[in-house]
Amino acid sequence: MAQTNDKVVAINGAAPASLTIEKTRERLAPFIDANPVSSIIDGEKGPSVKSPWGDDTMAIDIPEDSDDLIAALNAVYLPERLTAIFHKDLQSIEVIFTAFPLGDERDDLYGRAFQFHHRERDHACEYGAASDRLLALAKNFRPVSAPSSTFFRNLNSYQIAMRFPAGEGGKQTINFKPVSFWIRGITWDEESVLDLISHLNFYMRYYDAFSPMVATHLTPSENINHQPIERFGYGPFPKAVESKLIDETLLHFWHASTLGSDPVRRFVYSYQILEYCAFNFIEDKIRKSIRKTLAAPNATADVNQLTERVIALVGESKIGEPAKFINLIKAYVDSSLIWREIKRNLAQFTKKTIFDGGFVLDEFLKDNSTFEEFDKNFASNFCDSLRNIRNALSHAKEQKSQAVITPTVRNFQRLQPWVTLVALAAQEVMVYRNLG
Repeated sequence: MAQTNDKVVAINGAAPASLTIEKTRERLAPFIDANPVSSIIDGEKGPSVKSPWGDDTMAIDIPEDSDDLIAALNAVYLPERLTAIFHKDLQSIEVIFTAFPLGDERDDLYGRAFQFHHRERDHACEYGAASDRLLALAKNFRPVSAPSSTFFRNLNSYQIAMRFPAGEGGKQTINFKPVSFWIRGITWDEESVLDLISHLNFYMRYYDAFSPMVATHLTPSENINHQPIERFGYGPFPKAVESKLIDETLLHFWHASTLGSDPVRRFVYSYQILEYCAFNFIEDKIRKSIRKTLAAPNATADVNQLTERVIALVGESKIGEPAKFINLIKAYVDSSLIWREIKRNLAQFTKKTIFDGGFVLDEFLKDNSTFEEFDKNFASNFCDSLRNIRNALSHAKEQKSQAVITPTVRNFQRLQPWVTLVALAAQEVMVYRNLG
């Protein structure tokens, strides 16, 4: 196995007796040049690196005895999109994996090494010992706020491993083994690196169905501040709940739409609820005629004649599938409920949304739209948007625009406001479709 525990050499001599902000900034100038999204501030216990990886949920404290840490920071680039450090001198990405035991099922990852040939270049990949640079960063990192969408770049386990080594106090405890996943032979270019990682993830999982994958993250500027659905959308929780029987198929779709955090699946399952109900939608006039026929005193006298009469009435429906969908929304979804949720994330509905994959969703509302303007064409506009999104998610190439919505982290965030709306519409239809 190639040597991975790259020793850190202190620079700039011994640490000064008192490490001031000015001296710390001077000594960490190479780090700041390479990592402009971070800064040196006066932290809780002295100087600290604010927003390493551009992540404002964490900091790295700079202690008085800081030679190793300063040397480590000056030697690395902390990519915002990865839970990893890039060693500039080694031209290697060190993916921050774990210091906890892997367990029997994945114990064989220790020492796994392979060559990955991609775009005419060879990259040596392996699970190996974490570098001293990574351990120096982990030892001094500090959570600033929670939750962290990146799980504090997985540094917690390494910090715990250094604080509570196995065998402490004469008793064997957790057998920590700090390990990283190394990708060598890298010339840093973010687009090329992300392309490499996407392919690497595919082939690692292709040959090992349980293989860990290299996670990628959004940069802070790409994060969308999405407000979740109103918790008590119908007033205080009632003292008594009257249950109306709901189609079992719809309940299966609804359960699937609420499980997990994948917005694509949640959107599609909620849309299928609406689609299923729209397929069986009948206009009020025909519905009333059917009820009258079934309620007649002699309705069951001739079952065959009754059946033919009901079939004939259903056949009188003059509306096609798209119109059925719109009429379903008109009949059972209160536009004010949808408007309430739109207002919670208004900025995301008043501009075009450009998805990875090329699909473009036009703005749903004009700036400064009133409820009256929104309500005027609510059902048709709402259904058109939902259908366009569904097509871009479900079809390999959407027929009109030849564009799709790919399942990227960015698209998950862009889709989330629409997941809220389609889920709300679906549950309204489930409650009210059999009441009239």
